[in-house]
Amino acid sequence: MPGAIRVDGRLVNRDSKEIQWIRTRVSMVFQRFNLFRRIAPVLENVIEGPVYVKKEDRKKAVERAEELLQQVGWGTR
Repeated sequence: MPGAIRVDGRLVNRDSKEIQWIRTRVSMVFQRFNLFRRIAPVLENVIEGPVYVKKEDRKKAVERAEELLQQVGWGTR
């Protein structure tokens, strides 16, 4: 299908029955990166998606976020 977008073989569109599945697996990175102003600490910004969208355990999300932040020199420890 010309002009179609597929994620893991699944067609992406607003009417898709699998839109929630797609939304939990796809993200975007803005060219002008900014943190969410309503969420002050960077750690809270990083766990926003895993905790509130993917319903991951907060403690596990924090552990993973701390690992990722360490990798880019923004460690919290």
